[in-house]
Amino acid sequence: MTINGINQKTCVPTKLVDGKMYIDLEFAASSLGYEATWVENTNTIIATKSDASIAQLENFKRAQACTEEKEDKVIEKTVLEPKVIYHETGTASWYGGSHHGGCTSSGERFNQYEYTAAHKTLPFGTVVKVTSLNTGKCVNVRINDRGPFSRNRVIDLSMASAEAIGLKSAGLGPVKLEIIE
Repeated sequence: MTINGINQKTCVPTKLVDGKMYIDLEFAASSLGYEATWVENTNTIIATKSDASIAQLENFKRAQACTEEKEDKVIEKTVLEPKVIYHETGTASWYGGSHHGGCTSSGERFNQYEYTAAHKTLPFGTVVKVTSLNTGKCVNVRINDRGPFSRNRVIDLSMASAEAIGLKSAGLGPVKLEIIE
């Protein structure tokens, strides 16, 4: 799996069965900041935020269940349905070149090869899913700068982020922004 541009190996190989993709749920949960706990008597995995309380756990939604063969028995795993907590659409642009190595508004050095972005109001460190409405490609970026300062733009992507969704050559393009809990 590739997470924020870094290839990582999972313990359980990804499988494609009857057009459905099965992934290592424990790995996916931990990559998103959740702890995965196997409940033997119900054959389910419960994913909770690392700092979640019991009350928060009760609020998690359960989605469709899938099955996976493991040691000649079928184990049912419950998959959490992602919840979109913020969305915005508009025009994205990108920056790099002369800004590479300079200071961002958050105080860190700008690296055009990382999946980062500038947004006018979202808190620094927020991870945003950016989907190009032209290509359908998406990338997760971390907000580490302020901007864009041009009218009618909602986000300014790093060069690598723009390249990942096919926006680099055009310079500008329509996008959908989502924060997923």
